[in-house]
Order: sequence, then structure tokens, then C-alpha cells
Amino acid sequence: MILPGDMRELWVNAPVREKFVEDSPYHLLRIRGAYRLFDEGHDLRYSLRLPPKPDWHALRTKRGIPMSRIGMLLGTCLSVSLESGDILAEIRTMSAAI
Repeated sequence: MILPGDMRELWVNAPVREKFVEDSPYHLLRIRGAYRLFDEGHDLRYSLRLPPKPDWHALRTKRGIPMSRIGMLLGTCLSVSLESGDILAEIRTMSAAI
């Protein structure tokens, strides 16, 4: 998420699907096309925006695996998922080609 600021924008990561956030006082909602972060514990609301998806996110590997299953941006860092055997095979293929 990108939180606006007077001096600069603040890029933050926040879990939204994990089970442990079910009891969180924070809720991310989309209202009339705009995203808002609600803090029910303090009755506060924050404007925010989501960063655009990177161009590579819509691509597929040579084996047809969507890149969105392999990598994701966490702020300015690229996180690579190794949870699937297909993905591991793809990474081995990519590494061998280098």
C-alpha cells in the first residue's frame, strides 16, 4: 500500500488474507473505486492507493507458469515463491540457461 504524506509517500506491506489478521482493528476497503484503511480501534480512516502491478506480472514462463505465481513485489523487494514443484523445475531451467 502507498500511504500519502506531506513530505513523501510511505510504501508499506500489510497482511490481508492470513488467519491471524481476522481480529485486527484494521480493514482495507474499496469504496467508489478508492481504497481506504479503517482503524476501528481508534475510529480513524486513511486514504491510500495500491501500487500498479509490474509489467512482468502478466507474463508466463516458457513452461506456461504465470509469473504472478512465482514472484511478488513486497514494497521495493521481489519475493520469489518456491511452493510448487513446477516452479522449482522452472527456476532450475532458468538457472541452467544462465
